[in-house]
Amino acid sequence: MDAGAVTILSTPSSKSLSRSVLVAGTLDMLWTSRRSFMLKLDDNHIVPGVVKLGEIAPLIPMLGHRVLVSARAVYDSSGRLVRLEAENMELSPDAPGFWSHVPSAMESPLVLGASGPDNEHAPSTGVDAFFGIWPGSETDDEWRALIKSID
Repeated sequence: MDAGAVTILSTPSSKSLSRSVLVAGTLDMLWTSRRSFMLKLDDNHIVPGVVKLGEIAPLIPMLGHRVLVSARAVYDSSGRLVRLEAENMELSPDAPGFWSHVPSAMESPLVLGASGPDNEHAPSTGVDAFFGIWPGSETDDEWRALIKSID
């Protein structure tokens, strides 16, 4: 390959999104050489996954059984699930059905304390609007005077 091809291949074409999820379903397939699995959800959707930590051999007895997977869900740039990166998997025959769905990507990451044109907090919006409301009509100067009189 020439240097231009290497540069193109090493430059990510899109930013991948991910988040922590719990997913329940039937362990439908294990592929030991690729450390991957397929999880069949209650609605018959098949979700691909990879085993990030530990050995894959202990998962073999779970084939065909309902499991609960704690994983990192990885999405493509359009928000579609690409795979689960499993951190833990356990037999869970009673796992609730509400965990058996394709986890959706978050609209945008939650960033606390962010500022900028897309995340401005005005007194009429957001947390500031809720916590910033004071029922009295006292001014800041009146509060400062009251606090000084207590000291």
